[in-house]
Amino acid sequence: MGNTLNAVGNRRIIGIISVFILFAVSIVAVEYVGKNVLNGVRGYIYGEGRWSKAQKEATASLLTYLYEEDEYFYIKFKNALTIIDGDRKARETLSSHDPDLEVAYEGFLQGGNHPDDIDDMIWIFLNFQNAGYIADAIEIWERGDQKIERKREIAANLRSDIAEGSLTPDARKDYLAQIVLLDNKLTGLEVKFSNTMNAASRWAGNLVFWVTISIFLVFLLVTSVISLLFIRTLKESNEKLEESNEKLEKSNQKITASEKKFRNVLNNSRDVIYQHDKKTERYDYISSSVKDLLGYEPEEVIEGGPEFMLELVHPDDRIRMEEELKKLKSRGEDLDVSYDTEFRVQKADGSYVWVNNKRKPVRDEKGNVIAIVGNVRDISDRKKQMNQIDRSLKDKQIMLAEIHHRVKNNLAIVSSLIEMQKWEVSEPIQQQFKELQSRIKSIALVHEKLYGTDSFSEIDLSQYIRELVEMISKGYKVEERNLDIEFSFYPLQVPITVAVPLGLMCNELVNNAFKHAFTGKEDGKLWIKLDKIEKGIFELSVTDNGGKLPQNFSADENKSLGMTLLNALAVQLEGELIVSGGPVTTFSVVFKA
Repeated sequence: MGNTLNAVGNRRIIGIISVFILFAVSIVAVEYVGKNVLNGVRGYIYGEGRWSKAQKEATASLLTYLYEEDEYFYIKFKNALTIIDGDRKARETLSSHDPDLEVAYEGFLQGGNHPDDIDDMIWIFLNFQNAGYIADAIEIWERGDQKIERKREIAANLRSDIAEGSLTPDARKDYLAQIVLLDNKLTGLEVKFSNTMNAASRWAGNLVFWVTISIFLVFLLVTSVISLLFIRTLKESNEKLEESNEKLEKSNQKITASEKKFRNVLNNSRDVIYQHDKKTERYDYISSSVKDLLGYEPEEVIEGGPEFMLELVHPDDRIRMEEELKKLKSRGEDLDVSYDTEFRVQKADGSYVWVNNKRKPVRDEKGNVIAIVGNVRDISDRKKQMNQIDRSLKDKQIMLAEIHHRVKNNLAIVSSLIEMQKWEVSEPIQQQFKELQSRIKSIALVHEKLYGTDSFSEIDLSQYIRELVEMISKGYKVEERNLDIEFSFYPLQVPITVAVPLGLMCNELVNNAFKHAFTGKEDGKLWIKLDKIEKGIFELSVTDNGGKLPQNFSADENKSLGMTLLNALAVQLEGELIVSGGPVTTFSVVFKA
C-alpha cells in the first residue's frame, strides 16, 4: 500500500511540474512571437514614412519638371523612386514561391529601413502575409507600387513630349491633373497603410497581453485543481496510514513523505508562496524562493512579519496601495477575501523589482477567513515590455505629428515659391497661379488640423470647411461687400483620405462662386451645407444666388481644369457630382464616410 501511495504522489508531482514547464514554455513562446510582431510592425511603419517621403519628393520633382522642362528634375524624379524600388523588390521576392531572403534584405536596406528591423519585417511578412491586418497592408502596398508605375509612365510620356516639343498648354494642364489625382490617391494609400499597421501593432499588443493573462488564468485554475487533488490524496493517505499503523501516528501527523514532496515543489517554485495567519497577523509559511526574488532568507521575512515587507515597498507604490485600501474599505469590501495588486519591492542589494501579489482566503467550517494564502510573482520583464510598447506608441505619435507639420511647412514653401514666380508672368497665368495656391492651402490646412489633434488621422470636417471658406473669402474682400455666407454642418469626423478631396472640391466651388457668380456684385448669399442622407452617406453642397448657369451646361462635358478636378475628386471619393440650376445654383457631391 505504501508503494501505491508513493506512486500516486509521484504522479501528482509530475503533473504539477508538467504544468509549470508548460506554463513557462507558453509564456516564452508568446513573448517571442509578440516581440517579433511588434518590432516588424514598427519597422513597416518607419518604412512607410520613408516611402511616403520619397513619393512626395518624386511628385515635387515631376511637377517642377512639368513647368521648368529641365532634365535635371527628371533625373531627380527617378532618383527619388530608388527607395520605393528597394521596398518593391523586397515585397516581390517575399511574395514568390521561393523567396530569396538575401534579395529581400538588400531591398529593404535600399528602401532606407533600419537594419535592426529588417529581419523582423521579413519574418512577419513570411508568417502573416495572408492573415488579417498584414494581408490588408500588403494589398495596399501592391496598389501603391502600381500607382508608382503609373507615375513612371506619366513621367516618360511627359519627357517624350518635352523632347519632341509637343507639350501644349492644354497637355500641360492634363499632365497636372493626372499627377495631382495620382498623388492624392497615393496619399490615401499611404495613410491607409500606416493606419493598418498601427491597428496591427495595437492588435498584437492586446493579443500578447490577453494571451498571457489567459495562460496565467489557466495555469492558476489547473494548479488549483491539482493542489486540491493533491491535498485530498494527502488526507486519504494519512487516514489509511493511521488505520494500518497506529505506532507511527504522531510521526505521520508531523510530516509525511508526500508532504515532503509537496513542500519540495513549493520551495522550488519561482513564485513566492506564503500563508498569513489572521489571528496572529504573522506569516505561517514563506517558500524558499523568496531568497531568489528578494535576497532575504525565509526566516528573516517570517520574523520581520508584514511590517518588514511593508517597509520594503517603494514609497510611491506604498502611497498608492494605501489609497487603494482606503477606497476599498470605504465601500465596505473584505480586502482579505479578494485583493490583487502590483508594486515595487526593494531587494537586499538595494535595487527594486516589480511583483504581482495575488491573495486568496482560507476559511473555517463557518466560512470565516482564518488565513490568507498568497502568490508573489516577479513581473519586471512584463513591465519592461509594456513600457517599451508605450514608448513605441508615443514615438509613432510624435513621428506622425512631425510628418503632418513638415508636410504643412513644405506646402507653405511651395505656395511661397509660386507667389514669387507669379509676378513674372502675365495676368491670366497669375490667376491660374492664384488658384493653384488656393488648392495647396486647402491641403495644407488639413495637415495643420491633423497636427493639432490627438489622433493624427481624423479631423472635424465642419471646422475644416468653415476655416477654408473664411480663408478664401478674405481674398475676395467679402467683409467689405454685402455678401453673406451661411453654414450648416452635420457633425462628422473624417480621415485625411476624405478631407483632402472634399477640401479641394469646396475650394474649387467657393472660388468659382466668388469669381463668376458674384463678380461685379456688392450683395448676395452663399450657402454651404453638410447633410446626412442616410447611414454612411453624406452630401456637401455649395449654393449661390449670384446668377444662373449657362444653358445646356453639363458637368461631364465641361473640360475646364476646375471641372476636370471636381469630376476626378468625386471619382476618388467614390461619390457623385451633382449640378442643379434655377433661381440659385447648387454644386453638390454625395459621398460615403
